[in-house]
Amino acid sequence: ALFCAVMCSHGCCGTSFFDDLPELPEGSPAPSTTAAALKDEVAQVQATVGVGEMQAVLRVADLRVPRLVVQDGQAKGTDWAAGPWETEVVITGPGEAYAAPMKVLVRFNAMYPCLPPRITFRSIVLHAAAREGALPEQFYQYLGERHSRFTLRAVLLELLGYLQDPLPALQVDPSMVSQARRALQQTAEESLQRLSVIKRYQPLRAHPSLFHEVDGWKMEWFQPGFLEVLRADTLEAWRGFATEHVPGAVFSCPIFTEEFCDMVIEEVESFSETGLPARRPNSMNRYGLILNHIGMEGMFDRLQEEVLSKISAHFWPEVGPFDGHHSFIVRYKERQDLGLDMHTDDSDVTFNVCLGKEFTGAGLSFCGVMGSATHRKHTYTLQHKRGSMCFHLGRQRHGADDITSGERFNLIVWNTSRTYRATHHYKTGTTIAGVQQEDGPPDPVCLSYTHDRDYGVFKEYPSASALEHKGRGWCPPAHAEYVGFVAEA
Repeated sequence: ALFCAVMCSHGCCGTSFFDDLPELPEGSPAPSTTAAALKDEVAQVQATVGVGEMQAVLRVADLRVPRLVVQDGQAKGTDWAAGPWETEVVITGPGEAYAAPMKVLVRFNAMYPCLPPRITFRSIVLHAAAREGALPEQFYQYLGERHSRFTLRAVLLELLGYLQDPLPALQVDPSMVSQARRALQQTAEESLQRLSVIKRYQPLRAHPSLFHEVDGWKMEWFQPGFLEVLRADTLEAWRGFATEHVPGAVFSCPIFTEEFCDMVIEEVESFSETGLPARRPNSMNRYGLILNHIGMEGMFDRLQEEVLSKISAHFWPEVGPFDGHHSFIVRYKERQDLGLDMHTDDSDVTFNVCLGKEFTGAGLSFCGVMGSATHRKHTYTLQHKRGSMCFHLGRQRHGADDITSGERFNLIVWNTSRTYRATHHYKTGTTIAGVQQEDGPPDPVCLSYTHDRDYGVFKEYPSASALEHKGRGWCPPAHAEYVGFVAEA
């Protein structure tokens, strides 16, 4: 306690800065001692879950260490002795708008309990004071003003109070209080609408087993060969099972049975027939459906943790651990959405499963990695097979070719990692300044009418809506133009 008081006197308490592997001041307890104390406190909190002031805390998981952390901009492995240590906590928030269970990741470093932990939401949280699943600087400053020791229990109680009324922590200017209240009310209404759709659809579900997070994913939904490799879970097994289409970049393998594909399609069509409000995956796919907004978020949490993260760790070990996902359905059909313009995903690793139905055309064309000299050069066109899964980095430029007959449903999971996005590798690869000079004109299949400044030089715009993007592109930036580059008029 005395050591923590000294640390706070030097201004170390009220800050959102968090170092996974901090340099410990002289006199600090050994990390192993800190880990033992934190493990004991987690056990104490677990014993009080759902009781008294902890009534809104539903579950506290055992302490663990993340697979990777970031130190000096580089991803690094971890071990129990050095930390950091984290626990996943399930809470309910204030009122009907936040009544559904929310998963919160609380991470402590070796300065526990002298410094506040890093708090992030793993669940979808529509709250004006917790944007993108993170808490603002003011929350940590507020913690520092009220505490000199940051125990798990104290932090959870402060978090619950913050979700109830964040204005004291945010120190909103009196002239802006009304505006802040309106913003909080607006996001609460959005959250309430989302929960209302989930609740209203619950008795109408075509296949309730697709929503049972506790039961999880049934073995009979997976193809036997996939299950065999998943149980082995070695790099050799995965490399032998998956097909490598682009070296180190694009892979595919069979995963689900036809019966499971039928179930998901039937569920999507069942929801469409209810007339309930549907959240679309993006502005370019008008007939898809975000599965996280109809009650399937928990199931895809489990798929990510138990299946997808294992695959990704073998093929891209520097990416992870996953702490978020965007799971959705895209649909392509004549006289509806035919295909999808060339793009990259707001994802670190993307998994794309073809569910069917019968169709022709609709290939998935891949080009280079965003920012590279060859990112507009064609590498491979994948022909979808029902029950098979394609996986690639989100930064790989790709697009869905137009469907020529029939109808295609695809299940897509975008996986994200805050740890990976904190590395120098990610940051330099996703900035305009980091884009390399292109080594020549683009391949026509790799052109994007949404993003490219020279689209009209090589191709005609496919529709009036596509033409609205003319002259608004950014790619390539001026410093990365290939020799002889000409922008469209």
